[in-house]
Amino acid sequence: MLIRIAKSNLVFQYLLVFVVSLLLAGKAFASKGFLDGNTWLAWFLHLAWALAIGWIAAKHRLTRNPGLLALIFLCLDVAHAGMDYSSRIWVYPLFIISFHYGLSIYGKEKPYPAIFNSAFFWSASTVFCPELLFSLPCFFIILLSYSATSWRELGSALLGIGVPYWLAGTYDFLWQDDLLVRIWDKALIFGIPGFSPDILLPGLLGLFCSVISFLAMLSLKKNLQDLDMAERHRASALTALFLYFCVFTVATRIHPDTIFPLFIPSAFFCTKFLINLKRESAKDMILLAIIVLSLLACYF
Repeated sequence: MLIRIAKSNLVFQYLLVFVVSLLLAGKAFASKGFLDGNTWLAWFLHLAWALAIGWIAAKHRLTRNPGLLALIFLCLDVAHAGMDYSSRIWVYPLFIISFHYGLSIYGKEKPYPAIFNSAFFWSASTVFCPELLFSLPCFFIILLSYSATSWRELGSALLGIGVPYWLAGTYDFLWQDDLLVRIWDKALIFGIPGFSPDILLPGLLGLFCSVISFLAMLSLKKNLQDLDMAERHRASALTALFLYFCVFTVATRIHPDTIFPLFIPSAFFCTKFLINLKRESAKDMILLAIIVLSLLACYF
């Protein structure tokens, strides 16, 4: 019933996003006070980035249910990153803008500006979040999924990736700093991931959504005839992003609050699965499970 109502009502979808966002922030408001400015700022930014991802997905015709996609992204994001304010949350818009330009590549006669912009913002996000440095090869896998393999397209990608680091090197030279060295030191995170009780519930939520995402990818493969060519290529790009970050997360000591790029394709595939699932009661149970696991991760 919940999914049936949401599926045909965008206002209800976004109302759900707003209500759940306040519930996720409940513990932070209770412990720090309802007038704490940093908590309100963190709540607003998490909500804003989730809505931005939903809007971008709708703009590129990835989904007709952007509110549900935003809701699932928000649940995954806050469960892993928490509602405490962190400067790292300002890295989100860099990757989100890169995501937007990346989805704009397909179907253009000359996609070089979109490729450059997407690569530039992705690379810029790794300057401010060095743990994501080793995600950069995924950009070229995404280009392969778009069949963007000419020397001009690959050159645009390399140029876009290199410019933020050229700017960082220029900063080091002019101000006699060691920014590039600090970035490289923080980027060396390969090894067995650590474990603590704090990541148990977020980990369960991430695993739950990952299983649903794999099931959704299988169902998409069966229904490719229902997708136009642009949707197929964009779904392939999101599949590459999802699989790469799954492997990347398991193979590194990356902190849970830095894997937010994984939550974008996860939210997309979970939304597809919920909409395409035949049993209405199962749909509601899965959505409620995601929301409840997220709330438990925030409160306990």
